[in-house]
Amino acid sequence: KDKRFLYMRQENQGVSLARNAGINKSNGRYLVFVDADDCLKSDALEILVNFQEKNKGYLICTSYLMKKTRGRKKEFLLKNCTSLKQDSNFLKVLDSVPTAPWGKIFIRDVIVRNNIEFPANIPYGEDTIFLYRYLQYARGVITSEKICYEYDYTNISSAGRKYYRDFYLYMKAQYD
Repeated sequence: KDKRFLYMRQENQGVSLARNAGINKSNGRYLVFVDADDCLKSDALEILVNFQEKNKGYLICTSYLMKKTRGRKKEFLLKNCTSLKQDSNFLKVLDSVPTAPWGKIFIRDVIVRNNIEFPANIPYGEDTIFLYRYLQYARGVITSEKICYEYDYTNISSAGRKYYRDFYLYMKAQYD
C-alpha cells in the first residue's frame, strides 16, 4: 500500500538470489538489508541515511542487539570510529564489524556500477564476500555505537546455527 515499497515474490532459491533480485529491482540511492526474522529500530533508516549523507563514500556500520533464547538480549556495541582504508587501524576496525550485510547502509550506485553481487553458489559466507567486494570501492569504514538492528538468534533455522558439511569450501571461497 505504501508506494515507497516494492513487494516482490519469487520461489525460494536462497538468500543470495533474493538479495540480488532486490538489488536489481531497487532504484533508490541507498540499500539496507534486513533478514526475515530480524527487525530495524524505528529510527534506523534515519540514522543510517544521515550518517551516509555526512560521510559520503564510507561503509557505515552500526551496533546491534541480539535477541537470545529465554528472552535474553545482548548489546553488541561498536566504538564510534572513522577509519580510512590506508589507516593503520583499518583492519582492526574492520575486524570488529559483523560481515553480515545487516546493520549497514550501502551506496546502491557503487554496487550496480561495479557488478557486486552475493555469490549464489555457496550457502554460507556469501555475506563476507559481498562485503569485501564492496569495500574495494569504499573510502573506509565508520562504526557507530548507535543500535539500529535487532538480530534474532532464537531461530534455529538461521544460517548461523546450521551445520555445513562443506564448511571448509565456503571458508576457502571467502579467503579466495
